[in-house]
Amino acid sequence: MRARRKDYGRAMTHGDTVLGVVHPIYRAYRHMIERCYKPNTKQFHNYGGAGVTVCDEWRNDYLAFKKWSIENGWKKGLEIDKDILSSGDKIYSPSTCMWVTHAENCKHRIAPVGATKIKGITQDKRKIPNKSFFGQKTIKGKKYSTTYFNTAQEAKIALDILIKMEK
Repeated sequence: MRARRKDYGRAMTHGDTVLGVVHPIYRAYRHMIERCYKPNTKQFHNYGGAGVTVCDEWRNDYLAFKKWSIENGWKKGLEIDKDILSSGDKIYSPSTCMWVTHAENCKHRIAPVGATKIKGITQDKRKIPNKSFFGQKTIKGKKYSTTYFNTAQEAKIALDILIKMEK
C-alpha cells in the first residue's frame, strides 16, 4: 500500500508512510523541511528563521534525499547533521550533511543563548551582530528582564536602572 500525502502544496507518493507508520528517513526529511520552511514549527526560529535552507535537490524530491541517506550510512536511530562537515553552513545538502548519533550531533550544536562575563547578562547568538545582549535577574521571586542591546555593558546598565526603578 502506498500512502499519499499533501506536503507543502504538492502531493507526494513515496510509499514510506503506511497506515500511519512513518519510515524514519521520511520522518527526518519531514522534520528538516518543517524546521526550515514552516514558521509555526517550534524550532523554526533556529533554522528557517535564522536563514537555514534545504538544497533544491532535496527540498523538491524526497526520494533523492532517501537515496542519498541510504548511500551515506543511514541507520535507524541516527540523526541528520549539517554542521560537522561544513561548520557554519546554513544549508542541508549532500555536501554538507551526514548521519550521526544523537550524542555526536549534540557536540556540534551552536548554543543559541550563552552567558557573558557580566552577571545577569546573556547573549542571544541568533541575533548577532545587532542587539543580541539582554539582562535578566530574579530578586526575591520577582523577575526583571530588559530588551536587547548592542553591548553587554548597555544591557547591564539598563538592568540596573530597571531594578532601581522597580524597588
